[in-house]
Amino acid sequence: MRILYFFLGRRAFLRENVVVLIMAVVLVEALSVSIVHAIGGQAAFEINPVFSDPNNPVTTSYFVMNAQPATHQQNSIRVTNIGSQSGTVNLYPVDAFTAAAGGTTFHTRTDARIDVGAWITLSRRQLTLAPSQSQIVPFRLTIPSHVRAGQHVGGIVVDNTALQTFTSKNVPIKLQQLRIIAVQVNLPGTAIEKLVVTGIHPGSAGIYQRLLLGLSNAGNMMVKSSGNLQIFDSNGHLLQNQALQLDTFLPQTSINDPIYIQHRALSIGQYKAVLTLIYGHNQHLHYTTMFTITASKKNLTNAVSTLVSLGDTQSFLSLLSPWQVAVGGGVLLLVMCTLGSWLYKLFIMLPRLRFGGKQSEKTQPFVYSESINKPVGEPVDTKLTKLTKRQNVR
Repeated sequence: MRILYFFLGRRAFLRENVVVLIMAVVLVEALSVSIVHAIGGQAAFEINPVFSDPNNPVTTSYFVMNAQPATHQQNSIRVTNIGSQSGTVNLYPVDAFTAAAGGTTFHTRTDARIDVGAWITLSRRQLTLAPSQSQIVPFRLTIPSHVRAGQHVGGIVVDNTALQTFTSKNVPIKLQQLRIIAVQVNLPGTAIEKLVVTGIHPGSAGIYQRLLLGLSNAGNMMVKSSGNLQIFDSNGHLLQNQALQLDTFLPQTSINDPIYIQHRALSIGQYKAVLTLIYGHNQHLHYTTMFTITASKKNLTNAVSTLVSLGDTQSFLSLLSPWQVAVGGGVLLLVMCTLGSWLYKLFIMLPRLRFGGKQSEKTQPFVYSESINKPVGEPVDTKLTKLTKRQNVR
């Protein structure tokens, strides 16, 4: 997993820290809970080469095979059940490709096989092993007669047919276990190291602004690269200067490496990108291009995403269509009127109701009563009787 670090604008500081805090709490909860196997145990498998080259230590982990076109070679893998229960695995070959940020990854079982995955024939496609039991599975590598020179990469997959079950806080979690061993095939010919830039352009709208760096390995050798990407505004001011480090880049593959903008997002406008890479055996790549940051299509989702991504650098209303502005203005006006009404009641009417009835007797208006109708035997309010008599005397 690639971990990306970036910094956000000051306007977004509080909002993003809330998100980070929530993620941190989730991670702490996940890491603080011990994950245990389900009762009864499970099968688990590992895969290793049977033979290795003492002069090449990596061959204890994966295959490195030097071959010729129109030939075939034999080799073997060892599959071991390191679990506590018997289990069954499926075995199949696959092709490899380059991950988005560099590094080797593999296609799925249903993907088409056109390279090393198509050259491998396994003697067994399925195994059932008891705990601690292992079995050797021979395979045959057949090289086509017409094939490019250089390096080719594929793999052999050991796919556990039973889902792995774990528990966390009494919640069952099911995972599928895949073990893959790489098979690297080296064919004779002129070694060519050549990286080509296919473009630099803004990524799709989202919470975090990013650029997509398009690269293609047009050579026939695996290469690693390092360098930096600089972003300048229309006035030539340097806005971004990011160090780049790309892992293994397989021949004849392409990637779009996401480069996340750091510190402050780029506002709408035109920019210049300058890329410098050193790869392979001291190969240099320099690339300069222009790209444009534009507003997303005018809808509420893209407007909010662009506003969050660009901070206060854009007018939020310009990202909305006219009817959305009208509806939003009406809703805002209704909310403001309702809020004003409540504030009026709270700060003006409430004090009047509270203190208006606490006037003294001298300021109270006198209400004349001609008579006091009380049922026989019911006591009469003496205070009211005195006031009535005093009025009659006047």
